[in-house]
Amino acid sequence: MQEQLKWPGYERWRSSSILNTVNRFLSKLRSPYVLVPRFRYDRDMVSPEQVYNFELLLSGLFLRQVPGDLAELGCYTGGTAVVIGSMIKRYDPSRTFHVYDRFDMDPHGRTDIEKSFRANMRTFDLPIPLIHKGDLRDTVPSELSGPIAFAHIDCGFGGPVEEHASLVQHCLESLYPLLSPGAILALMDYHVPGITRLGFNANPGSRIGADRFFADKPEKILPLYGGACSHAYVLKE
Repeated sequence: MQEQLKWPGYERWRSSSILNTVNRFLSKLRSPYVLVPRFRYDRDMVSPEQVYNFELLLSGLFLRQVPGDLAELGCYTGGTAVVIGSMIKRYDPSRTFHVYDRFDMDPHGRTDIEKSFRANMRTFDLPIPLIHKGDLRDTVPSELSGPIAFAHIDCGFGGPVEEHASLVQHCLESLYPLLSPGAILALMDYHVPGITRLGFNANPGSRIGADRFFADKPEKILPLYGGACSHAYVLKE
């Protein structure tokens, strides 16, 4: 039996004895509701639902033996990088994992983002990915190489929507030709009202930029249910 995936902050999602007691009481009352911890945007970098989605997408990719490395464009302190790295460790440690980030943009006041990233990888006993430090407009595509089996774009920065949309397009233009047939491309913050349901529209530029890029491509963007967060994926033809 596979070990359950863990990520920075996963402990918060373990049901406490108090929460279990309340939920048992609600069940006896035939309540249609279940209490769960509230997602905190100032602390949680990835939702449990997103973690489960990554696990499903990546396990399928490895089992299909799609060739190529894995890349994350925008990794911040490593919330999703830990999940991706854990799946590489589980299925194919020979794969190279690349991360791209400026490591200098932090809305939550952390003073050393790269240090936090490295610490999170070590906490979960994972090798440090190949780090490409710098602005994505400089490191992508100059430091990208193919083939790529899996890519995750998470470059939201809370700035102007059009600036973010343009950056997402830039990343997609660089990544798309390098994706292997059958590769998975995941898009953080891709929000579709009524479909991604509870997901927060944290960075509208993600969907705007992705929709523009894929407007004339054969692939379709498929939204995923991510609980309090929104994301989507594309399967490369």
